[in-house]
Amino acid sequence: TNGLFLIANMKVLLGETEAADDVLQSIYAINSDYHGEASPELIPVLERMYEWYLLTRPPDLQVVEYRDHERTVELTEKTAQLCEASRGMGDPHTTLAYRRVGEAHFQTLRFMMRREMFSAVSEGYLATREGIQLTIRDHYRAGRKAFEKHVESLLAEESTSPLEHAEALSDMADWFLVLGKAGEAWDHYEQAYQVLAQSEEYAAMADRYMGEPKPVYFFNPRPGLPEEVPPELRDTSLDISLTVTASGSARYVEILNPPEALSKNELGDIERWVRGIRFRPAMKEGEVITIKDFIWQYPKALKGSPS
Repeated sequence: TNGLFLIANMKVLLGETEAADDVLQSIYAINSDYHGEASPELIPVLERMYEWYLLTRPPDLQVVEYRDHERTVELTEKTAQLCEASRGMGDPHTTLAYRRVGEAHFQTLRFMMRREMFSAVSEGYLATREGIQLTIRDHYRAGRKAFEKHVESLLAEESTSPLEHAEALSDMADWFLVLGKAGEAWDHYEQAYQVLAQSEEYAAMADRYMGEPKPVYFFNPRPGLPEEVPPELRDTSLDISLTVTASGSARYVEILNPPEALSKNELGDIERWVRGIRFRPAMKEGEVITIKDFIWQYPKALKGSPS
């Protein structure tokens, strides 16, 4: 297995991605033949294969193709099935596995929506616009079901706190928001708020925790700026004023008291980048709201390290 991973790495470096896929399939075949397809011994192998795909073909990489997303979906689904069968719901491995399934389906869905795919992309699997729409629907339903299983498994863990439960619901809502399902996102944000508000221990923090917008990032959370900036500004923090709508969009973006060394073009680049970010909307007394004149502090923003 170790030797085959090295060969797969070399294939990637040579640009032979399909040959690398074949090597990964060999890794799975060898291990499943040896251990058996239903053996929990396959779990670490599947997890290593999944991590290999994330490392060599991250979801937002321009050269990633539909088949790469298919592979991560297959790997995560097999892992989740084995984890639940061998370790049960409530085991941290099962909880993580179902989250990865949901993310794999939703990343695939983002890819399809972003590329507006109208032709076959995987051995004729998607051949028509109508077929694509059906497949988009299938990925959405599968991703939603997996995230629901993720929450179910999390709640089966005895040590899970209301804060962890609320964050899992909010993470699911973030995905709905990015995928254009604002109504479903609001429902889940409100559920998360109620989880905190109804807890004796966490009630006081419900408004504090969910009262301010937070940027939503998936996998590649630290995009850099389009232009180089002066070295003396690389540790600068920026205060950015903006309106965050209930649907998570940034409006009326303005950098407050910008450093003199930043040019007008550089300031424009930063403001355009912020307008492209989707935010988790603010909540007040259990309801999603639009918040105006929100000040977002962006420490070391010019190094791409937002908070």
